[in-house]
Amino acid sequence: MLLQRVCKLIPSSTLSPDYLKSVIESKSFVAYFEPILTGVSVPHISSDQIANFRFPSISREEQDNRMDALGRVIGSTFPILKTTDISIDRLREYRAALITAAVTGQIDVDAARAKGTVSAGLDRLQEAAEA
Repeated sequence: MLLQRVCKLIPSSTLSPDYLKSVIESKSFVAYFEPILTGVSVPHISSDQIANFRFPSISREEQDNRMDALGRVIGSTFPILKTTDISIDRLREYRAALITAAVTGQIDVDAARAKGTVSAGLDRLQEAAEA
């Protein structure tokens, strides 16, 4: 422990730094500490609690293989995440514009819905997102 709330984990030669990072970022690592921290206003995790966390002990070669596989999966999902983030940003902008137009009286929401212009606007937004 470096300080009360700071701990530096240094992997041994048999433990890949990337594998260790993935272990401490895992849901099981977080789940291990949740019962320990329940009801504590200022959470504290001791070095003993960290040391008592158990995870699969696999060979260094297998650790490297798993990290390579994980890297490929993450790399393949990056374009999907980027496209999704762009779509979310566009939808937020569209929502804000619709709210502003409705509040300032530039559009009559009920009349636009009856004419189908709201859904037409959504169709144009979808086409732009697919482009």
